[in-house]
Amino acid sequence: MNVEPEVISDVQKRKLELAEIEKEAKDYFNKRNYNKASEVILSKIIDNEDNSEELNEREKAWYFQLAAHFLYLGDKSKSNDLQIKAASIHNGMFHPPHSSEYTKIANPGIQAANVRKNITEFSRPQDVSVYIEDILKCLQYNPDIDSDKFEDKLDILGNFLGFYSQRPEEELGDGPDVLWCMSNNLYLIMEAKSQATHDKITQENIEQILHSKEWFVEQYGDNVEYLCVTLQSPARTYDNVHPGKNTYVLDGDSLSNLKNNLRNFVGAIQNEPVNSYTTKEIAKLLRTYNLTVDLFKQKYLKNIRT
Repeated sequence: MNVEPEVISDVQKRKLELAEIEKEAKDYFNKRNYNKASEVILSKIIDNEDNSEELNEREKAWYFQLAAHFLYLGDKSKSNDLQIKAASIHNGMFHPPHSSEYTKIANPGIQAANVRKNITEFSRPQDVSVYIEDILKCLQYNPDIDSDKFEDKLDILGNFLGFYSQRPEEELGDGPDVLWCMSNNLYLIMEAKSQATHDKITQENIEQILHSKEWFVEQYGDNVEYLCVTLQSPARTYDNVHPGKNTYVLDGDSLSNLKNNLRNFVGAIQNEPVNSYTTKEIAKLLRTYNLTVDLFKQKYLKNIRT
């Protein structure tokens, strides 16, 4: 008697692949690595084009909810943000209480210590490199790169660099595209114009960043230090455009320099196990590659020229 081998359909293969990713995330969760467990779901399912495009709204919302569940014991505020996102996609998900209320972010602590913690969540230094390249491939001023992916990777990058990062506009429908709170309690109010094709900064761009500044002052008051940053390729404005106080641009050259320095930073930690680096050593590397708060402002944020 001949036994025909079982043929696995494409749908079954996809379900098995998703199950493997869920198992990987659960393994991290069981090891109390809550941030990595959540990140596995976000990066390998939600942000992965091959997987995300196959998800319907309910499935995508469910994975946001799963990521929120894994993250809750590690970062309740960020977990709540993910749960709000899940509920906004599909009404059948759990709606957290006061989900319409804004959760402020504050000083995340010592940058180098945070970066060291982020690095040690990876098994190998090569995994850090793959992770950063996944971020950087979407950080392009290019109309062909989805703007939501650009903003999402900018948000993820902020957290990797040891800051506290949020996406208020995406989560609440108001505020900046991305908000970073740096380790010295400096806030970057960022509006991303990654798909813009104009050769100069427009009045509309400036009005949008000023609106986000007003939102920020309403939430945080005017006694905190902040900078308004528009992210787009040009650094000059049209003649009738007037930027405002504390308004800067992270232009095409700055973005290219930032990406190169990030690659060099990750390259510098490739020769030793990820848990072998001390906070002091990480701090030195951050300075070397212009990734500290002060050097970030100095090297990448430019005055807007007319």
